[in-house]
Parts: sequence; C-alpha cells; structure tokens
Amino acid sequence: MTGYNSLLAQFSPHKAVLVFLTDFKLTEKHTNTLLSSASRYSTVVFNIDFDYSKVLELLCCLKKQKKTAVFVCYFLKHASIIKGHSLLETNNNYSFARVELPIIDFSPSLEQIFYIHHVIDRSDYQRQSITAKRLFRYLQESVPYSITIKTTGELTINDRIPLFELYGPLGKGEHRILPGGEVAYTGSSINGTFTINGALLATPLHPRGHDLAQRITTLSKHIPNDPITLMIKNGIIHHWTSVGGLHRQITTILNSRLYYRITEVGFSFNFAVKQFIHNWPASSNEGHPGVHVAIGGDPDPDEKNVHKELIHVDFMSTNTSVKINNNIFS
Repeated sequence: MTGYNSLLAQFSPHKAVLVFLTDFKLTEKHTNTLLSSASRYSTVVFNIDFDYSKVLELLCCLKKQKKTAVFVCYFLKHASIIKGHSLLETNNNYSFARVELPIIDFSPSLEQIFYIHHVIDRSDYQRQSITAKRLFRYLQESVPYSITIKTTGELTINDRIPLFELYGPLGKGEHRILPGGEVAYTGSSINGTFTINGALLATPLHPRGHDLAQRITTLSKHIPNDPITLMIKNGIIHHWTSVGGLHRQITTILNSRLYYRITEVGFSFNFAVKQFIHNWPASSNEGHPGVHVAIGGDPDPDEKNVHKELIHVDFMSTNTSVKINNNIFS
C-alpha cells in the first residue's frame, strides 16, 4: 500500500475523511486526480479562498458523526497557511499535512505541483516507519550516540540530543509537511568532511532572498559533475572545495558567514524519489535516499524566530554509507 492510503493507514476508512485544501485554481482534471488519490477513504477538495464556509460546515458535520478530518493542504501563499490554521483552531478532531512548497515569490505550474503529488502518491509511509524504527533502535544502543557518514571522506556526529522526525503514516492530531521521509540531526557536534554529489534545494525565507535562492538553484545541475566537499568542525564549515571550482560560485553568491553553520544533517529514505529536480525548488529532493546537510535558517513558515539568513539550502549526497553506534544503517 502506498500514497495517501499509506499516509492515512492509522485511520479507519469508516472514521476518517481526506480533505484537500488548496489556494490553487485547479482544473477539473487535477481536481479529479486528487479525488481519486485515496481509494480507501472518502475524499473532498476545497479551495480555501472560495469554500471557507463549506469547510466549516464539513467540520461541524464530521464532529456530529464522530469522524476525523485529515487535511492535506496544497498552499502557495503564506496567508493561506495562516488562514488554514485559524480555520482549524476551532476543531481539534483533525490531522493536518501541508505539502511543502516555497511560499516566497514562487509561482509553480500545476505540473510542478502535481509532480510532488505523484511523489506522495508513490511513497510507502509504512516502509518509512520500519526504516526509522531500525535507525532509532541503533541510536538507543549507546548514549551519547555515534553516527559515522562516509562519502569520499568521513563525517561524525557524537551527541545525545533527540533527532527530528518527519516520516511514516500521519497520526491523529499530528501536523506534518509532505512528502517527507527523513530523520534529522540539528545539533552542532558535527566533525569531518562531507561530499555533496547529488543536488541542492534552495528555499527563500524572506522576499529579499528570492533572487539569491534562484541564483543558487541554477547551480544544482552542475553538482553531479563537480562534487563539493565540505570540511566541518563543531558544526561550522571551515573549507569548501571542488575540482572544477563550483564551490567558489556558491560561496560567492552566499557571501556571508551566516551560511557557514550546518543547521541540519538529514538521513533520507523516501524511496519514491527516483531523481533530483535541478531547475525548480522541488521539496522531494530532500527525501531522496541518502544524506543531506543544510545551511541557513528554518524554512518552516510557522517558525516564530526571526532569522538573519535570507535562504535555507539543503545539499544532497547519494554516495553515502551510514553507521550508527557501529551498526550499518545504509
């Protein structure tokens, strides 16, 4: 079982309704694609700009029937995210998953949106849970834990802080971003070298970061032919290098020490992601099996902190092997 049926596996088909909320103007074809996404569940599609009252009516009706609403949201605008949350604040009998799309000055085509939809539709969220459970079982064998990541060199993490979880079937009352399929370390006990050979994903955090993210995105396609190696000490990048000089183009664009701190090391296992997208910021890149490191602030629009960084950049690598407390994970 894959896709939305897999994502909703913890909900009884008789007790849950899948609700797609969107601020996109969908064609009839795309609406029907969403409606047919979860064969086991009743499904409805609402445009949040036009059917606000109808969503409230649905929530009221489900509450009387003692049913749960599971919301999957395709939002383009930050205002829609705020509106969506405020809409649901009055009803706690729901779960909420937002499809991750850049919300700063980005206008994706419906084809791009539905590329992400098809990744979700192929994702096996129960398999993700099995993979993650094995990872956490290895972590618990020794505290502080030790993680070793081998690319062309070796990167180590030695710490005891919990890892951030973004995988598996959606739980009741849970809020999540999709497509997902990763576990991430967000501390600073990171030392060694890491080689980037896959792609990058640049997400603007502020309108002033839009052009910066676009310039970085144009370099993604060159990474497979000119891998970049980072030398990291205590979570800080001390040196960038590449054979063809691609690293100099990136560091010239990111001309600030703000982008020398590693803010995340992610371990990804969404096997529905078969390729990297280089010409637009496809969130599926981050779920591609392998390891990624990130610089810049938190791209979540619900984040309360104000960051000085204008963008968030994930750097993906596929030629990785990972050991956790001497257990082979991948």
